[in-house]
Amino acid sequence: MARRGGAPCGIHPVHPRGVAGSPYVASVAVAEEERGRGVGKALLDATEARYPKARYVFLCVSSFNTRARALYERHGYRLVGELPDYVVDGYSELLMGKRLA
Repeated sequence: MARRGGAPCGIHPVHPRGVAGSPYVASVAVAEEERGRGVGKALLDATEARYPKARYVFLCVSSFNTRARALYERHGYRLVGELPDYVVDGYSELLMGKRLA
């Protein structure tokens, strides 16, 4: 959990052995007023630091969430697969991964 001034401003639940035994970030949620201030990046950095022996870290992002996808790409995540119409009809969930080791 990320905090600013003692108040929670972001969360990122992680399944330690989520995808093929690798950590899976189930969600990255940042308070609206904190977006664009490095909270999402800090949460991703914390995940990678928590699992230093992991070969990969995975996450999913909705295809309509271009801002989040851009953050993940800047952080080194790459498209691994696509699940069309998985959550919202007409959109895909994009599986992204980053090689750590």
